[in-house]
Amino acid sequence: SVEVDGQFYTFAANAGIVKTKHRDQGLPADYVNAYQESIVLGASCHDRRGELNEIIQTLSQTFTPTSYHLAHRNCNHFTETLATALILRDQLSRDNYNTHAPDNTTPGTSNNNNKRLETFPQWINRLANTGRMVIAHDDDIVPCDVWKEAICAVGADQKVGWDIASSSTTTTIQNKSLSKSSQGKKTLTPAQAVALAKLRKK
Repeated sequence: SVEVDGQFYTFAANAGIVKTKHRDQGLPADYVNAYQESIVLGASCHDRRGELNEIIQTLSQTFTPTSYHLAHRNCNHFTETLATALILRDQLSRDNYNTHAPDNTTPGTSNNNNKRLETFPQWINRLANTGRMVIAHDDDIVPCDVWKEAICAVGADQKVGWDIASSSTTTTIQNKSLSKSSQGKKTLTPAQAVALAKLRKK
């Protein structure tokens, strides 16, 4: 489980994402008393409780009660995804923007295989990661992509489009302002032009 602001979040088969005030509360019997140690992963970047709830709500769409798989989507996949979203929120946003930027020419930026939260120990899910190569999964089980799902959890996949739309809106407003300025200049009638020319000669 991951402890955030005094609350514990974990993912279990037939239960989905579970939030409790105590580490073992509300978990299936075979999960209780399995605690071994606590590891400090880093400081969370979330600014408010609502933002944390939004991240959990997004993750609950993929970490459902029926999506649990020992090798492809387990409790360790969830804790790593949640920790990545909370601790690397700003990096996830920058990474997703750079990946989808039109002028992006950096090779391999869309490959998430080597991107991870460095403070999350690799040994925790080593057995499952090895098993993924040989253990098949049902069609309704989607293997967890920690980095990609963390990007979605913080809404970074939508912020790219939002930034582009925001820039376009700003440009449109500025263009309209210029158009109004040009419309404010009156065009002289032929008679007015002749009169002006005579005044200039004097």
